[in-house]
Amino acid sequence: MRMSKKIADEITVNEALCLLFRHKAAAISVCLNESSFCVRQEELIAAMERGFGSSPLEHWLESSHRCAGEVEDFSPDESIVLVEGASCRLVKASELKRATAGEGCPAWVDLPFPLIHRNAAGKLSMNSVARGLLEGEYILPSILDQALKDKEALCVVNGRSFLLRHLGHGYFTIEDIDEEVELAREIIWQAAVGKALLERLEREGVKVGQLPDRDFPTNGVDGELISCSWGDTPLGYLLLKFQERR
Repeated sequence: MRMSKKIADEITVNEALCLLFRHKAAAISVCLNESSFCVRQEELIAAMERGFGSSPLEHWLESSHRCAGEVEDFSPDESIVLVEGASCRLVKASELKRATAGEGCPAWVDLPFPLIHRNAAGKLSMNSVARGLLEGEYILPSILDQALKDKEALCVVNGRSFLLRHLGHGYFTIEDIDEEVELAREIIWQAAVGKALLERLEREGVKVGQLPDRDFPTNGVDGELISCSWGDTPLGYLLLKFQERR
């Protein structure tokens, strides 16, 4: 299939999507700035909805900080439109994998933990473990810069929290800490609620004391004891002394 030189070099998001629909393909594979990109239909549709329809594919890939590669994420029988210079052809993902197998992929891409690499030119790459963790999304360069400066940085991708750590020489690892962040938020909320209630009681003249769990009184107490715990862990007691009504 022949295309004009301009389309091959400056194919727009809309044109790329039309190619996929025309040939009933799952993705389009293009080479931009010496990097190969495989872009799925749903990514192009999302880009079009965000106003990138008439933008060159290269511009959208750069503005969305899209990483290169990802052909290994396709099943062998999926069809891909491969753009080569001024022409394009329909290939199976298995054929494309064989064609790129001899390009000398770095050894780190096969490591069993999430890795992201940024080379001296600013190009981002990540292994399949990192792509799976981020569900196809990408880390902003500004977050990588922060991790480079501070050794680590917190980032939010698709509403989930991750910790990005700089390993040195442009390599980063990423950890899903969404549960830890949610727990921290819950602790902060519970602390804020407790503080607000204590201040309200004190304004109403109630004296509030704190007793560690080890200081639980064995004899009668002057006031009301409230047991405090976090989960199954006892933390102590609140002693409330109410003013007598006259």
